Amino acid sequence: GCERWKLIPGADEIALNCEMGLYLDFQVTDGIPHGCSGFEHFSASMASDDKKAVWSQIPGQKDKAQPDCKKQMLAEPAGSTPLSQIMEEYADDQTQWVDDFMAAFEKMMRNGYPDGLTNSPDIHTNLVCPMPSIIGSYTENCYQQESVDSDGAVFKIGNRHKELAGKVYQWNPSTQLFDFAEQQPGATNQLWRLSSGGHQLINEMTGLPLSVESNVNFR
Repeated sequence: GCERWKLIPGADEIALNCEMGLYLDFQVTDGIPHGCSGFEHFSASMASDDKKAVWSQIPGQKDKAQPDCKKQMLAEPAGSTPLSQIMEEYADDQTQWVDDFMAAFEKMMRNGYPDGLTNSPDIHTNLVCPMPSIIGSYTENCYQQESVDSDGAVFKIGNRHKELAGKVYQWNPSTQLFDFAEQQPGATNQLWRLSSGGHQLINEMTGLPLSVESNVNFR
């Protein structure tokens, strides 16, 4: 398959100079990065209250571009794996990153607490964190999945818009999204049940709750 990159407004990622410096080799003076092709127009004039993005640009090119920096080869101790290679290894294996991060994080949290730490309340049981879809322009928050009330009534979700007259809300297997479509007798992707807690509307086919602007709990 092919990789697809997508910007999700409000959920995109940024990195500070100190973080990018783990992978790219450049210098910073008074907050201004330099030392790579593409940083030539970066100057102290950037330090203003104007909410205007300043993009790197390769000399002789019209469009914005990633600065042409070499990889960070700093290694501690000397001769060990350089930082840029460690970054690549973590990018290829996020499970390894989580394992190493948790060990380091717990060690950091124990600093100053000789008697150890106390476990926090469990908030992860039945926790669902949907991955952003490559279709559409929205993302969803994490939520606690409620079980389905198997004895509850099965129903469909209609609407009052004349442009969608006769259509119901459903799970679309083709687009992997919820949308409105003509009613199909017995189609489980168009059927819903109330959750056992009474706060979520669960789709019969997918077991997924109805989400409206990232909200899945209704009272």
